[in-house]
Amino acid sequence: AALSSYQMADSLLVAQELTEGKDVRKNILLAARPRSIELLYEGEGHVKNNDLKAARSCYRRSNDLQLKYGLQTDPDIVKHTTSLRKSIFTQECINVQQYADSCYNKGQFFEIDGKYLEANSAYASGISIIATNNECAISKDSLESALLQIRNAVTYLELMQQVRKDQDNGSYQNAIDNFMNASTYFQEMNVQRYGFNHDPDVYRFIREKGSLGLINYSGDWYREKGELDNSLSMYKLLLDRNYDARFLSGSLYKLGQKVGQKDKPLNPGSRWKDLVKQYTGGDKKLNRFKKGYKKGYKKGG
Repeated sequence: AALSSYQMADSLLVAQELTEGKDVRKNILLAARPRSIELLYEGEGHVKNNDLKAARSCYRRSNDLQLKYGLQTDPDIVKHTTSLRKSIFTQECINVQQYADSCYNKGQFFEIDGKYLEANSAYASGISIIATNNECAISKDSLESALLQIRNAVTYLELMQQVRKDQDNGSYQNAIDNFMNASTYFQEMNVQRYGFNHDPDVYRFIREKGSLGLINYSGDWYREKGELDNSLSMYKLLLDRNYDARFLSGSLYKLGQKVGQKDKPLNPGSRWKDLVKQYTGGDKKLNRFKKGYKKGYKKGG
């Protein structure tokens, strides 16, 4: 309070162009020195309560006073300043160690539940805080070892996660490519040891878990690859799910042409009307396929 009053007096001194009283500087120092030490003691109390934000504030405010009034070399102040700085650092490192331990334990629990992405995130968080506070010299060996043990599971899950993202973003070829990459990785890295099952058949994956957009894309994809039965199967699946046939008009026509061209040399004496029924079953939704088939069959292979 005394120091605060002196500081207010200093402001008036300048503002009103007054003359400084005798021994004022000496008296200010008599207030500034104990206040600087008092702040350091307050800081130590905050450290004991693990309130490092408040402790650092006390440390800074004390330092400001020391700089303002030339107290940096005062033996008592130097001793208490050093003590508070060490206390803050020690408590910080204790907190980092506790957080890292907590991350490791969380990761272990996630592993038990088969939640490998969550376990990976927990281990990575522990490693990150240790790296950020490397001056604490805390070992991260156990965290890194745990991370390594689940790396194959995490990589596989991330690939499958990317497949879902690709579907959501409309990147359907990437979704197919990443699914096939995940299938290869699953086999090569023996990912099933983590308790996963994975059917590598991309056709079944698209039919059973693909979005409408991916199914539509795969109809064209299979057609261009020459896998015409798979292509028609995808379009039929869309129609069964009440997908608007108008949006498939061009695709069905192109597919019909290709199928008709393929069938002509295999059935030279047959009527196209008889042959196309094995594909359409008389379904009027496949009329565009039928028209394309007629043109393709008459053109021949």
